[in-house]
Amino acid sequence: MENKMKRPHEHVDTAVVDLSIFASTCMCLTGFSTERKKELHKKIESLGGRFTRDLLTASTTHLIAERAEGAKFKEAKRCSNIEIVTPKWIEMCALIKEKVPTSNFYLVNSALDCNKGKFELSLQDTCDELLERIPANPMLSGCCFLLVGFSNKDWLGTNFNSLQQIHQNAKNDEELKFKQSLSKMIRRCMGTIYWDIHANITHVIVNEAEMKLSNALANFCSNHGNNPKTISPEWVIACLKSRRLQEEKDYPPQKRRIKTLKTKKKIPQSTTRQLDHFHGFFFQLCDSLQNAFTCNVMFKEDKVEKMIASFGGRILSREGIQLLRSSRDKSPECYVVNLSGPFNLEQCIRDDPLLNQITQHNLCTIIPVTVSWLQTCNKNKSLVEPAKLNMLFQPQPWPLRRIQGIKLKVAVTGFQGIERTGLSFVLLAIGANYTENMDNKNTHLICKEDMQQGPKFQKAMEWGLRIVKVQWLHHIMQNGYKKGCEHEFSLEKRNKDV
Repeated sequence: MENKMKRPHEHVDTAVVDLSIFASTCMCLTGFSTERKKELHKKIESLGGRFTRDLLTASTTHLIAERAEGAKFKEAKRCSNIEIVTPKWIEMCALIKEKVPTSNFYLVNSALDCNKGKFELSLQDTCDELLERIPANPMLSGCCFLLVGFSNKDWLGTNFNSLQQIHQNAKNDEELKFKQSLSKMIRRCMGTIYWDIHANITHVIVNEAEMKLSNALANFCSNHGNNPKTISPEWVIACLKSRRLQEEKDYPPQKRRIKTLKTKKKIPQSTTRQLDHFHGFFFQLCDSLQNAFTCNVMFKEDKVEKMIASFGGRILSREGIQLLRSSRDKSPECYVVNLSGPFNLEQCIRDDPLLNQITQHNLCTIIPVTVSWLQTCNKNKSLVEPAKLNMLFQPQPWPLRRIQGIKLKVAVTGFQGIERTGLSFVLLAIGANYTENMDNKNTHLICKEDMQQGPKFQKAMEWGLRIVKVQWLHHIMQNGYKKGCEHEFSLEKRNKDV
């Protein structure tokens, strides 16, 4: 496939390139008109990307915005895994048929919003992530670096001799940690770091540019034989991310105000608020299966209770009933989670004294849900409407069947947001191996019917995988897996006929 993508003059291969540019990205838009949103959504999908109406902190990779305002923008700023870029990034990728680095399209000056203390934390997290996945390589082998501006004591003078004051210790542990991580990245790419003035210096990495520092930099560079380039730490990160050297002029030194320690103290509080999406709701577990059958899926009660409690929910109790009586006018909700077996809500209410009291006195609304619904809510850090995906999130009048005697490795394509997440949890529950990425070792591809020309579909055809509609999953959830059951739900024959 890689060879084909290098020959854009061939019609079929160009389509493959176009459809794979935004593979593995999930975007959310904010602050645009309806027509503009439709236009951008169309471009995202045409380039193989996904978009969501809501900002999902666990899976969204990019927030597309033109103004630094709004609830989505504020939420994205708290998430180090979400890049905030302008729509020009999408348009540039579509224009040159290649996924370009986001660094030149960040909203709010490199998307780090230094004035609010996000800079140090974001760069530190990025450095740690790159150090985990970037192997040793010679990218920076011809570069010799001098690091300055990592403490208030650096570059105090304004003449050439002031360079002797460059290498003071970092002002605090956070600055030192960042300096060490940056140094590790440079060495891993075979760059050279000098801790003293040297004739070989080609780049000066400036962490914090102030007036005195700027004057000293200009003085130093003009008197140095190599005329070194002054850059910000983002230049190194951008080079590693894109795996090629970037233009130094695009990453000039910046004046920053670092409030790392205060920012890090606030983060656990923000995380705690995100993990309280079950706060104020009651839950009751229902085990409809009287006898244990190995072919049926059975969730462990203690693990489900722990999952509910860790995200702010409360298991229904006598004390809970009293609380519901006192807050009756607020119309609270109680979610009944089916652990196993065919589900019958009326039977659950008859067999459970607490649910019986709720119904008799009309204390709250009872909503039946599956464990997969719980898992999806927790992964997306928000409540999901169960009725939107009835087969995945609402218990059925038949038991969920476990796959027996065969190993299935399943990927999906064309599904977005909570539907994709829900499918993954159901597949894992019934004993299949769900994979986000697909290779020739997969056995099945569940494909949305309008995605039959996508890159995953084409590769699945080439590799001879079973390509099925989502109704196939619904079928084996109810009846279990039997060899040949794909035939009724296959999309392969239909594609060949076309």
